[in-house]
Amino acid sequence: MNHLLCPVCRSENITLDMGCQSGKYVCGNCGYVGVLVIEEEV
Repeated sequence: MNHLLCPVCRSENITLDMGCQSGKYVCGNCGYVGVLVIEEEV
């Protein structure tokens, strides 16, 4: 199973912005918005 992590604060509280229409991710902890995320295998 893989986890998506915020590249700024490494939080797992990251979701797709606008229901995947923009292709950007948003972090619920630090407010990061962008296309880059860290995918970590567990």
